[in-house]
Amino acid sequence: MSPSYTSGHGNLASRLRQIKYLWAFQTAGAAKDVTQMLKEAKSVCDTLKDTFGFEAEGKDVLEIGPGQFLTQARYFALKNKVTVIDADVLAERLSPGKLVQMLRRNGASRTLKTCARKAVGIDRIYRRATCRELGVEKLPQIRIEHGDAEAMPFGDRTFDMIQCRSVLHSLPHPEKAMSEIGRVLRPGGVAHIDIHLYTSYNGALDPRTMTGSDSTYFWAHLKHPPARVGTARLNKLTLQTWSSLFARELPGCIIRVSEDGPNIRKVLLHLRSKGELADYSDEQLMGHALDVMWQKPVQR
Repeated sequence: MSPSYTSGHGNLASRLRQIKYLWAFQTAGAAKDVTQMLKEAKSVCDTLKDTFGFEAEGKDVLEIGPGQFLTQARYFALKNKVTVIDADVLAERLSPGKLVQMLRRNGASRTLKTCARKAVGIDRIYRRATCRELGVEKLPQIRIEHGDAEAMPFGDRTFDMIQCRSVLHSLPHPEKAMSEIGRVLRPGGVAHIDIHLYTSYNGALDPRTMTGSDSTYFWAHLKHPPARVGTARLNKLTLQTWSSLFARELPGCIIRVSEDGPNIRKVLLHLRSKGELADYSDEQLMGHALDVMWQKPVQR
């Protein structure tokens, strides 16, 4: 299993700055973030229904890499039995045993952030916002598993629906995870997968590009000589490679490419005029994400 991409190194001062930023950013944007995440989860269910006639109700649902707040998993759990699996140890409540597990798996930096996040009440803020948006007094229960998306600890044909959001681009061998999705999904079951493309303007997930307001660092990870940027652990696959892998591992899947807007294209045209990024096509550079849907064939 590959190391958690969220693990990192740094001195105490840098970690405290990260915690301060975490508090300011997440408390200010909690309600908006929860609203957006739940809106996306509903959209996934609606799209699967429109595309495959699949009703996400009374089903066994798996979410791969749900994130620390489990927001979308809670939405699915309103009407389904939900399991989540993550490479990090997810702890809804801290205990000595859970802390030891987190230190071993998530690393000291990630564990410190988690403890600080819980201590200052960020998790509580997100839970309250989720309850409010879902219209419930108590969050629906989910089953939490720690494991590797490339070798999941589930039997064949265990789930009716799989949600995998922003995970595969962090895996060293995403084709193995695709194969696992096909294995644990029941015939007639559906999967929804989305991927952030490395060749997009903020494909390295450099924090300096996230707002989209400063174009200085757009495609900085692709320029020659390559700029020094802070990146998440990404596998750097191209759009063409992703398409080939999906066609091979999940044959018949529907792949949609979302593109960045006109302001990003203006920046690209300016860089083109200076002879930069010549090794990449406009399709690669303007493609932002892949949205993939698949229904496992029913055996006859």
